[in-house]
Amino acid sequence: MPTPPPFDYDTVYSHKVRVGIPRTPQTPVPYDFAVGHPDASTFPSQALGEATTRMLLREGRELALYPGDMSHDAARHLVSRKLQAHEGVDIPPSRIIITNGSMQGLLMVAEAFINPGDTVIVEEFSYPGTLRAFGYCEPRYATVPTDEEGIIVAELARALDRLAARGVTPKLVYTIANFQNPTGSVMSLPRRRALMQLAEERRLLVIEDDAYGDLVYEGEPVTSLYALSRTDNVVRLGTFSKIVAAGVRLGWVIAPEPVLARLAVTKIDGGTSAFTSRAVAEYLQDHLDARMATLLGVYRSKRDAMLEALEEHLSGVATWSRPRGGLFIWVRLPEGYNTTTLLEAAHASGVAYLPGTNFSPEGKGASYLRLSFAYLSPETIRAGIALLARVVKAARPLKATALA
Repeated sequence: MPTPPPFDYDTVYSHKVRVGIPRTPQTPVPYDFAVGHPDASTFPSQALGEATTRMLLREGRELALYPGDMSHDAARHLVSRKLQAHEGVDIPPSRIIITNGSMQGLLMVAEAFINPGDTVIVEEFSYPGTLRAFGYCEPRYATVPTDEEGIIVAELARALDRLAARGVTPKLVYTIANFQNPTGSVMSLPRRRALMQLAEERRLLVIEDDAYGDLVYEGEPVTSLYALSRTDNVVRLGTFSKIVAAGVRLGWVIAPEPVLARLAVTKIDGGTSAFTSRAVAEYLQDHLDARMATLLGVYRSKRDAMLEALEEHLSGVATWSRPRGGLFIWVRLPEGYNTTTLLEAAHASGVAYLPGTNFSPEGKGASYLRLSFAYLSPETIRAGIALLARVVKAARPLKATALA
């Protein structure tokens, strides 16, 4: 009997994975500015291990039980205490749900609020993970430009008017107000107030993604959109990935209690790992401030190294953001460059970055690229930027002009 051909999985894939873009692994390179990984050398192995041991000896038997959709109380109380201490906002644990990373929170938001064909408003350049998470629910995107102060509220109002003229009411506005990914901008307090006033007037739901808000290197933190809301129209997301480790996969969502109950309907994983959430809560209750001080010092020095290297090697050729926090620098090359095409030459030189079009639902940003300074050492950053500059200069289009 002849061997049958291999099963053809293309005949059974769902529509959602057919329209999604497969994530193909990239060949590792020594100067990887594409990854958003935190610095692995700062991982608190000993302190986290000791905290985990204490937790297991005290309450390990409770891990035999499912944690429930909201997750264990310890992590929710930790988030509540952290926000009270660092931001002066009083958010009870009953308004907090712990998730398997902030990406699960984004998926929950998408499934709870977005139907196929709904219009969702995002910043002109936005986090690709969000576009991917929302994309599973097949929305239509409307984009709004930003500047160094964040989303331009006057442009948002005009976008809403254009949609209203077509009889379209958007489901939500998604924004990263602190150290936006990819631009690194921080929404100013006046801009935040204007956004919330407009959202209240137009009865808009605002999704505030605060993945990078803890990483402030200069200046003072700005009041969150959640704290500025007078009508409970903000759902706020955060993460422990940037202050503990990305691999712990632990995030949180804050919303009114009835909304959390609806979000929990979409959380069908049996609950966020009680082991991870309890261990992280045990560790951070004693080490949060020291941990933050360490991370801020490390990342500040890396940001400075990248900015210095860009100034040395690409001044007069490109312009770039100078973020006061976060993990990313947004670089603009002159018109005529295509950073997607340029990536092949960069890879051949051992350098990786993310092209600007990755961040646009409309495919804009061909002359932009995003660099992450979190993962590599300052010395490696300097060497990598020097190599990237050689690639950029070698590929300079004949008609390209330097940016002012």
